[in-house]
Amino acid sequence: MICVFAAANIQAQEFKFDTDLIKYRGLGLVSTKAEIIAKLGQPNKVFEPNYECGFFSSDEQGKSYYALQYGDVEFIGNDEEKYTIDRIEFKEGVTVYYGEYLLSNESDLDRLIEVFGMKKFGRLHETSTDSVVLFEEGSDGGIRFSLKNGKLSKIGYWSPC
Repeated sequence: MICVFAAANIQAQEFKFDTDLIKYRGLGLVSTKAEIIAKLGQPNKVFEPNYECGFFSSDEQGKSYYALQYGDVEFIGNDEEKYTIDRIEFKEGVTVYYGEYLLSNESDLDRLIEVFGMKKFGRLHETSTDSVVLFEEGSDGGIRFSLKNGKLSKIGYWSPC
């Protein structure tokens, strides 16, 4: 019994967030503009978001970044660096896979703990509306998971300012 507990504890400690496992309608977290258009069609709107700071700040990075807006999902990037999912709003019918795990607007805190572990999401037991940023090893950027009324409402790319 001690061995089973120790193995489970080691497994929980060894969880490593892997952004390559994020899939939205067959697209990864980072995709080319051509891949996005092939899967989703032309964006509803294309614009320069002009972030003040962070990895997608035109001023800080010295190059232009563009947002491709598709209603429930928005990508940000440019042709040189590809496009990253900037945000996904979990409205009815919107789903994302993290590996084999399906996430939707019905995903509650228990589901997020099942997928990502108690260490990552356990503190949210104290509130039903909050967010957690998960970081991939070796990266300063992360993915913010936001809950509203105890359910997953949005995920979005996060970078330090």
